[in-house]
Amino acid sequence: MRRLVVRGETVFEIDVYRTGAGVVLLHREVPPPDGLHPRELQVLSGMAAGLSNAEIGALLGIGARTVATHVEHVLGRTGCRNRAEAAARAVGWGLVVDASG
Repeated sequence: MRRLVVRGETVFEIDVYRTGAGVVLLHREVPPPDGLHPRELQVLSGMAAGLSNAEIGALLGIGARTVATHVEHVLGRTGCRNRAEAAARAVGWGLVVDASG
């Protein structure tokens, strides 16, 4: 299983492998996919969760209009046509945002 984890300003790729003795977890710092900034990945995570701009903004402590700007950047950088397509891409990446980081 592979996940893309955003913690603060850092993006990690996490690989998890089952072994006979348990689980092996490998992680490494990677550049954000598609040239997205960490904040845009945070917004994309909210989009993938089905949240509105206002709900994403409340979680991140920013305004809905600022979220809308980030959504426009996400769509432009990923080449996605709409929120649903971008959300599907986030799910494909296994995108996880660590809210504590």
